[in-house]
Amino acid sequence: GNISKNFESEILCDIKESLCFVSTNFEQDMKTSAESSVLDKPYELFHDGSILNLGNELFCCTEALFQPNLLGLEEVDSVPASTIRAIETCGDDNLDNIQKTMYSNIVLSGGNTMFPGFSERLTKEINDSLAVSHPSFWIDDTIAKSLQDPKQMSWIGGSILASLPQFQLRMWITSEEYEEFGASIVHQDRLNDFATFY
Repeated sequence: GNISKNFESEILCDIKESLCFVSTNFEQDMKTSAESSVLDKPYELFHDGSILNLGNELFCCTEALFQPNLLGLEEVDSVPASTIRAIETCGDDNLDNIQKTMYSNIVLSGGNTMFPGFSERLTKEINDSLAVSHPSFWIDDTIAKSLQDPKQMSWIGGSILASLPQFQLRMWITSEEYEEFGASIVHQDRLNDFATFY
């Protein structure tokens, strides 16, 4: 029942947080994993002391962040592709100052960015793409910066945004508005109004 599902989720979460990593060379690590046990790690189940021997599972799961097609998600962008697309929509096509500034100030937040190897892989894939589109520009290895608590940064950022008086004035939905317009009010585009204010 629910107890066993919760228990399994707890084990998987612990494995993810303590052993999983992002491969900086996926094909090579897959080959290494198939030929030897050098990348294998043991995991002791805390309820009975059994040992799970984990191999390529430790980096195959995280690979979906960089190759979503491995999960059959052909139309989903990878994290590097999404990052590049977001930056390239700002400014013009010739990597102007705003784009350079954005590429130089990528901040990692969220629990999955805490995987060992995540920052290095993101930097490598962005540089590989820039080598084709903007050969004269290169971001250094410290480009993707982690903040003090990347796991909580989304919540902290949302909290700060929600506390801004202009955000409250222009974005919040009052109970009176909800009473008058019903649930459809949440689909009203208030973001453009807020963005033009700033």
